Amino acid sequence: PIAILETVPTGFQDVGAPVIDSELVKALGRQIPVATIILLLEHIAIARCKSLII
Repeated sequence: PIAILETVPTGFQDVGAPVIDSELVKALGRQIPVATIILLLEHIAIARCKSLII
């Protein structure tokens, strides 16, 4: 992989806050409730695993 790139850039090139416009919100609007539920389930699963370890 390094031979293909030849030179590997160091560090982050563009650091900054993401630009959130109305088109992005419209595109992701339907997935937000599902993503929230999945995020909640992931947090519950991680908490349960950690409670079994301790």
